[in-house]
Amino acid sequence: MTDGNGAKPVHTPEEMCTIIHDLSKEEMDRLTLYATRLANSLGGVEARDLLHQSLIAATLGDRRCPKDVNPVAFLCNAMKSNLFNLRRKSKQTESATGKEDELDAVANDDPELWFEQMETLKGFMDDMRKAFGDDERPLLVFEGRAEGMNRDEIAELVGLDPVQFASLERKIRRFMNKRLSERRAG
Repeated sequence: MTDGNGAKPVHTPEEMCTIIHDLSKEEMDRLTLYATRLANSLGGVEARDLLHQSLIAATLGDRRCPKDVNPVAFLCNAMKSNLFNLRRKSKQTESATGKEDELDAVANDDPELWFEQMETLKGFMDDMRKAFGDDERPLLVFEGRAEGMNRDEIAELVGLDPVQFASLERKIRRFMNKRLSERRAG
């Protein structure tokens, strides 16, 4: 079986059922710990729900695991994606109920803090421009994520197929990890 574009062979839902059934206790513990960490980052979300959603999506074929990807890493990414979707829905609900946007609330309560946050964001964007040179696609990916766009929408926006887009996302993650490490060290 291949993904929708025929680019990469993926596990069938039946294969994923077998893979999940055969996970070791250590692998399940890692998945549970990761789900707990993710759930703690967004109040009102249960770790077991995140884990179960990713397992169900994988076994139903809603999420397809490429054969060259570690299934535990795939399930972790599925949980992260589920959490991202929950956050986006939560923000949409807050906006629909008339709550202020977080940045607007900071701007109204403490304009100096808002200005400081905007300067930090500008510095991050400038660093990203330096790291990627003339390639504007990483900035578009970052901005698309900030706007709540999904991977397919962003990939279409920047004109990349799924494999190329995944590669670009890895480069962005490496950049962000390096930058955060430098900030912690400094």
